Amino acid sequence: MEEMPEKVRYAFDLYFKQGITRTLWKLYYELVGNSHFDGFEPAITVLQDWATQYKWSDEVKRLEAEVYEQSKKEVQDEMTRAARSRIEKARTMMDAGAVIVDRAMINELDPISARTLLPTAKALIETGAKIERLELGEKTENFDPPKPIESMTDTELEDYLAKIKNA
Repeated sequence: MEEMPEKVRYAFDLYFKQGITRTLWKLYYELVGNSHFDGFEPAITVLQDWATQYKWSDEVKRLEAEVYEQSKKEVQDEMTRAARSRIEKARTMMDAGAVIVDRAMINELDPISARTLLPTAKALIETGAKIERLELGEKTENFDPPKPIESMTDTELEDYLAKIKNA
C-alpha cells in the first residue's frame, strides 16, 4: 500500500475515528475550517480521490481487524486472569479445610468432637476442589461420605479424611 502523505494520513485518521458511521461527507464537513490544512480545504472529490488512491477501505478493514484482535486478546487475557484468581481462591478453600483437619488433630479428638468439625472441612475442600476442576475443565466428583459421618467407625472416618485431604 502506498504511503500516505501527512495531510492524507490526518484526513484518514479522522475518517477512521468516525467508526461504523463513517462517510466521506462527514469527513468533509469535519475538515472545513480545520487549521491542520493551513487554509486548504479539500473538496469532496479530493477526499474521494485520496480514498481511492490510498485504498482507505482496505486500510479501514486492516485497522479494524487489528483493533478486533487486540480487543479479543485483552478479553482472553482478562478471562485467564480471572480463572487463575478463581483457582487460587479454590485452592485457598481446600487449604483451609485441610488446616481444620490438621490443626484440630481430628485423629486425636474424641469421635463426637471430630465429627463436629468434619462437615466444615469437607465443605471447604469439596467446594474448592469442584471450583478448581471446573476451571480446568476436569471432571468433578463428590466427596460425599459413603454413609453419615456420625455412624462411621474410626477406621472409616480415617479413610474418608484421607480421601478428602488428598483430593
